[in-house]
Amino acid sequence: MRFLALWGKKKSLAGLFVFGDKMQYLALDGKRGSLSVKAMVEVGLDMAPTQRDVWSDLVALEGHLLKLKKEIGGKWPGSAVLGIQSKDVMVKVVQVPRMDERDMKEAFKFEFDKHFPFPSQEAVFDLAMIDHPLDSGGETAFAVAAASRSRPVESFLQVCNKAGLMIQSVEPSAVAMLRALQGPDVPPEPCNLYVMAGFHTSLIVIAYKDNGILYRSVSYAFGKGRPAEDAFTSFAREIYSSANYAATQFNGLSVGKIYLGGYGLHYGEEIRDAVASMTSIPIELTDPWNVWEIKDPPDDRWGWDVVLGLALRGVDGK
Repeated sequence: MRFLALWGKKKSLAGLFVFGDKMQYLALDGKRGSLSVKAMVEVGLDMAPTQRDVWSDLVALEGHLLKLKKEIGGKWPGSAVLGIQSKDVMVKVVQVPRMDERDMKEAFKFEFDKHFPFPSQEAVFDLAMIDHPLDSGGETAFAVAAASRSRPVESFLQVCNKAGLMIQSVEPSAVAMLRALQGPDVPPEPCNLYVMAGFHTSLIVIAYKDNGILYRSVSYAFGKGRPAEDAFTSFAREIYSSANYAATQFNGLSVGKIYLGGYGLHYGEEIRDAVASMTSIPIELTDPWNVWEIKDPPDDRWGWDVVLGLALRGVDGK
């Protein structure tokens, strides 16, 4: 599978993710089939996620990054992939002329303003060609496009550099989540729906074969105490409507299975029951640590899906 990265193509087995009021770092060791955790640290950012943008205080971010570095022994195991949370990056599937990918990216600069609410001169973006159920093989192809405003991303890259951490790639959180939950082998169903029930927000991705063709971020959260009972029903309705969207927009393409992961696995049975009350699509609670056969996974591992996906980007070219 070809995964989208805003910057960089080199392999790494470590991920850094800053989201809400948390910073997570995970480094893996080994290769596919024999992976193990080399370092795994989470630090709080001492701020409520609704108070301000996590990118706004770069001095504070540097301090937290140095604290994280200290907690893993004062030395980074290697370079890392940086994840961008969903509110700071837009991910869309777009139609593009069928051409060499490098030429396609150059041509897309002139179409950028049609798809994103800020000019390409102020953005860091990338595209990757994907398989798509509506691709008829003509002059038009489909690609996943991701874009973020360049200033906060570049500023944080400078902070990482000051802290001695080399960033090899920058990737949207939804792309990393899909990698983690999908696993090293593509499921047999041609279309599946992946859900990360998150700490502050949740992600929903519809995948065709091994490519995401619809990316959504929803406001339901499962990280601060048990949600109200109606939250399970409302969240299930978002999942159901996403699955129904696939059938209506992609030539009757039906979702074969729903894979559920994330911090919300603390309430996995409740979410599964709520979804099952609305659809007959099979629902599987997914532990990505087991899917990727990572040795001795930590007990408290729910909610690490994104940073795990970032670290897994360097495994066998995935």
